[in-house]
Amino acid sequence: MYSVVCAGRRVERLAVSGGQFFQWRFLAKDLWWHAHPFSLSALPHPPYLRLTVKALGDQGRAIARLRPGTRVFIEGPYGTFTAHARTAARVALIGAGVGVTPLRALLEELPPGVDVSMVRPRRTPAQS
Repeated sequence: MYSVVCAGRRVERLAVSGGQFFQWRFLAKDLWWHAHPFSLSALPHPPYLRLTVKALGDQGRAIARLRPGTRVFIEGPYGTFTAHARTAARVALIGAGVGVTPLRALLEELPPGVDVSMVRPRRTPAQS
């Protein structure tokens, strides 16, 4: 797993919530030609955005090798999996692997009084 922290002008103007995702286009070899949908793994802390990627497959490994200063274009935010969609005082968040990244950002945004249940799948002996 690798976290990529991006700095940018006017990041504080983005109307983004925990749980949302962007289309990321990294201007690097093997990555520039295709946008990749990744959720934020933390709420934006201007001027920074953070995503977390599993180094799996060609694109995942290429992202893991990004050099500081690599330019990136983003499009978004997209998605309605946010604290604003909550309809009850209690929430259950279930995620596994890199799928927990939007949950982490969403947790940062939930009000203090929300009762949160986290479920993590257990590893079976065959997965160890």
